[in-house]
Amino acid sequence: MLIVDHYGLDYRWESLMRPYVSTLMVIDDLANRRHECDILLDQNYHLRAKYRYKGLCRGIAFISGARYALLREEFFAAKDKLKTVMALSIGSLFRLAALTQLMKHSRH
Repeated sequence: MLIVDHYGLDYRWESLMRPYVSTLMVIDDLANRRHECDILLDQNYHLRAKYRYKGLCRGIAFISGARYALLREEFFAAKDKLKTVMALSIGSLFRLAALTQLMKHSRH
């Protein structure tokens, strides 16, 4: 299996590699060029994802969405920490807004 992720590659280069690999997987998120592959991965979320590559690839396994993002384990572990930090940040914003209102009223 050969996995490629390069904006400069398209069906021309991929066709040259065909005889040397059993399976060719392309990682792409632009949907702006033809591909000659068995599997196409677009890790981004798009409302009409399966239509983005229409006419650019035929007879392939199309995988799309953030759930297929190729991330190291640390990023998945950090997800829970990020939720906590976001909650703290939102809480800080509310406290800051309350403090600002208090300061406005104390000047009058």
